[in-house]
Amino acid sequence: MLDLIRATIGAYEAEIGLFILASMFVAFAMERFPAAVVAILGACAFLFLGIIDSDGLFSSFSNTAPITIGAMFILSGALLRTGTIDAIAGMIIRRARKRPKLAVAEMFLGAYVASAFMNNTPVVVVMIPIILRLARATGFSAKKLLIPLSFVCILGGTTTLIGTSTNLIVDAVARDSGLEPFGIFEITPYGLVAGLAGMIMLVLFSSWLLPSDDSSIRPTDSNENMYLTELTVRNASADKGKQLGDVALSKRANISIKAIKRDDLFVRHDLDQVYLEPDDRIVVQLDLAELMSLRTSDDYKVGIVRKGDPGAMGEEVVEAMISPQHPS
Repeated sequence: MLDLIRATIGAYEAEIGLFILASMFVAFAMERFPAAVVAILGACAFLFLGIIDSDGLFSSFSNTAPITIGAMFILSGALLRTGTIDAIAGMIIRRARKRPKLAVAEMFLGAYVASAFMNNTPVVVVMIPIILRLARATGFSAKKLLIPLSFVCILGGTTTLIGTSTNLIVDAVARDSGLEPFGIFEITPYGLVAGLAGMIMLVLFSSWLLPSDDSSIRPTDSNENMYLTELTVRNASADKGKQLGDVALSKRANISIKAIKRDDLFVRHDLDQVYLEPDDRIVVQLDLAELMSLRTSDDYKVGIVRKGDPGAMGEEVVEAMISPQHPS
């Protein structure tokens, strides 16, 4: 019986493999389970049915492509967390009212170049709120800028070997097949041609093919979706004893420091010259991404917690919205 099952699987190996891949695609699309769980279950199904052996299963972990992709995500995260991209975008937006078309062209060119050296997905994520701010500053339709942003980042990713994860995977497959490895700029001439053609297509047809804004999408002010909280300096903080202006917290683009509270005294002026002490509470305004990132910080305790408050034993992120009609 076991031999019959093995013979049947061997005879229909291709069909079974395609069925498993199709099932994984449906599971990815439905998003009822995490993508990692679906991928692992699919790989285990191939292993259980004998379509691949254990060496084939674990060979992907020895491939250089996943390691390189992981390193690219670290590089992308560093550029985003340090505020480099946001700072450049801010300079462009400040000039947008004087030269709106030039500002849009500069923003898309910057996204194109950034996507060539970073994974294009985080570039799109960080550029979406910036594009909305740009649409508000220039009066252009946000819908006519968001879809082109996605295509520009995709085109930028095709210009270098490290621009997209698919390029790295193809390079790894070529190496495994005994072919010469790709150079980082080997595909750049072809990518530039594709990028030029795509840019011309966007310029000529995007205004016709893409709809204008309606009430369902409105560019928001840069101060919206910001949160106000306190960061308490821990006793073991590496920033203890340093001036506030010298610590990395004060240099983050999406964090605005409003005051420092020491016991019952509030300091609101010359904050950069204040030396941080344990239990100092730094009043900050920040976005959700920064707030969630600081929750894991070893230097600060996030939240408005009073000494002796039993709530200090745990934490919970709560969002409350004040209605415009509220008397306060």
